Amino acid sequence: MKKVSFVKAMLSMILVLAMGLPAAASAAGNGALDEATKREWYEEYQKIIEEVSPESKLGDFGLTLSPFEEFKEEDWKTPREFRAFAKEMAGSYVGMKSGSAEEPLPAGSAVKRVYLTIQGVDYGIDIVGDFHTQYEAYQGRLVFSGAPSFTSLSAGAESWSHIGMESRLIEGGRTCSVTVSGRFTLGGVSKIYLARAEFYCDPQGNIS
Repeated sequence: MKKVSFVKAMLSMILVLAMGLPAAASAAGNGALDEATKREWYEEYQKIIEEVSPESKLGDFGLTLSPFEEFKEEDWKTPREFRAFAKEMAGSYVGMKSGSAEEPLPAGSAVKRVYLTIQGVDYGIDIVGDFHTQYEAYQGRLVFSGAPSFTSLSAGAESWSHIGMESRLIEGGRTCSVTVSGRFTLGGVSKIYLARAEFYCDPQGNIS
């Protein structure tokens, strides 16, 4: 009987420990971390950023760690989780997968939505352009003219700061190709990305 009781006691202890592990692992996400742990983890984050940032596909556009004071409770991850997240972000880029945003725009304007994918989650970035058109006699249709202006912004709650843009008219002015740059911040880590899109002008001057 004593042996059976001992085995039961050991099983109970193992069960308690096993139940406690997920709670400890999720402490970063529920605000349970104390200040000392956050400071310790932040120092680890700094080392991790220095290690994985050279892996960025965009060379000089490496990772930047947000100041300690700007970290939100949901940003805190165990160092192992943070390393996996940082490595994913270092190798991420804005893909050409695009779609049209549904927000109404004034005449002469159009928006294309491109996506940045990190750890299987798509984050939308809207590229908004303001255009001028003119009739082109040789082609017998309306085409883009002059220098369009562009801005970009996050399509969700994430942080995207527009930096600059470069555009050119191609196909006789029927198409405008644009590349915008911006800083995207997620989970206390930021990186500068390039986002590309193409806008089209139909013979009647409608822009898509």
